[in-house]
Amino acid sequence: MDLASTTCELELSLVNQTAVITLNRAEKANALSEPLWHEFPRLLRACGASPEVRSVVIAAAGEVFCGGIDLSFLAALKKKAFALPEREDREAFLRAEITSLQSSFTALTQCPKPVIAAIRGPCIGAGMGLITACDLRYAARTALFSIKEVDLGIAADVGSLQRLLPQIPFGVVAEWAFTGRNISAQDAKAWGLLNEVQEDPLAHALEVASSLNRKDPQVLAAIKQSLYFSLDHPIQASLAEIAQKNAIAFSHLS
Repeated sequence: MDLASTTCELELSLVNQTAVITLNRAEKANALSEPLWHEFPRLLRACGASPEVRSVVIAAAGEVFCGGIDLSFLAALKKKAFALPEREDREAFLRAEITSLQSSFTALTQCPKPVIAAIRGPCIGAGMGLITACDLRYAARTALFSIKEVDLGIAADVGSLQRLLPQIPFGVVAEWAFTGRNISAQDAKAWGLLNEVQEDPLAHALEVASSLNRKDPQVLAAIKQSLYFSLDHPIQASLAEIAQKNAIAFSHLS
């Protein structure tokens, strides 16, 4: 694939060995439209498979990182669901759609390359689902964060709650999700959502990515896989998994 192109509402460019995926709907506050949800995992799979790419940075055009899910897309989903006559059919349709949206962000965790979010401006609702699936997160001092779904009458369902809990205390996540309030970059850093607050988060993300690009990509992939494996498994299973992984790696060294 061409790693210096614009596809639908995502811009893809290659900066040295870093693929920069930019949300490119500034006029719509980078709200996540239907084409964007479908294009996002395809680009990530392509980046993961490309030998030209050693790391990935997620950024956004304009003053808003992400305003959440596009409300017209949400309305269209609701219309399709309620066109179905039976409640069971509506539930099955919506469950399949939500699962598909979840998989768009799970692609971030499945990408074998390090994925870094560079956040400037508000990051709302589904935008939180996006950044919590990234491996590292850097934000500007003026960034704001909100698990806003509660004000739409739904629970956050594309990963924010599940991915925040291993790193942030339950009560803090619950308060953010119950209230939908704005969270400052400083508070987000203090509670562990952010790695660092930076004046220019994109420049810093590219600097970090450049340092990672000089490391062995197979080792970085093994570290990432082991970290995510450890989130879902007891420590003994995780130790066995990394022992097996390193045994295979070391056996191929000359």
